[in-house]
Parts: sequence; C-alpha cells; structure tokens
Amino acid sequence: MMIINTQITIEERILLNFFISQIDGQKDEIINQINSSNITRDCSPYYLILKFDISDSYVGSILDYKFDSTIQVLHENSAPTVFILFVKNGLIYEFEVYNADSSYMDYSKLCNGKVFKEF
Repeated sequence: MMIINTQITIEERILLNFFISQIDGQKDEIINQINSSNITRDCSPYYLILKFDISDSYVGSILDYKFDSTIQVLHENSAPTVFILFVKNGLIYEFEVYNADSSYMDYSKLCNGKVFKEF
C-alpha cells in the first residue's frame, strides 16, 4: 500500500514512508488512515508537525497501539532526529519530526543513520 494523500508533500511522504518502514505491524492500516485524513501542518526549519483529521465516517481498521510510536535516527556528528506518531483510540492524529537539540533540519540527512526504536 502507498501513501497517495495529495495533501502531503514529497518530503513529508519520504519521512512518513521511512518511519512506517521502521515499525512493526499494521503498516497498511497506518497508510490507510493517512490516505483518509485531512492534513494540516505546522512547520519551520526546525520541526515538522502533521495533524491528521480522520472523518467520523472512517470505516477502515483501527490500530491496536497502546502507546505512541517513536524512533530516533542517530547521526554521527549531530543530534538524533526524533520521529513520533501519536495515536489515540486507534487512530493516528499527529506526526512530529525534529532534531533532539532543536537544530535546523536538513531533510536530505534526517533518515540517514542508525535507527533506535522506542515502542
């Protein structure tokens, strides 16, 4: 399954696909929820926040995640990049990406490094 929501930019799609590739289970359900969402964003050169508004009429699968999902990408000469997918009542509602030291995010390097999962 692919992310086809046209409200998501190419850069955002790369980050979401990278994050989803690192997690265990329910990847298709997450993508389905992303594709079914109205997306709003808050971003700066230092962070990205995507908010997912899923309609009350959503009929897809619900996630069985009990906690938010977090990964960190450890970089050799800079602070880790943190990726967090927030889930409430089985539905995604927010995705955040930022460097742990709040430094400028170079999108070309965010996904390069050793992945540390915090599920």
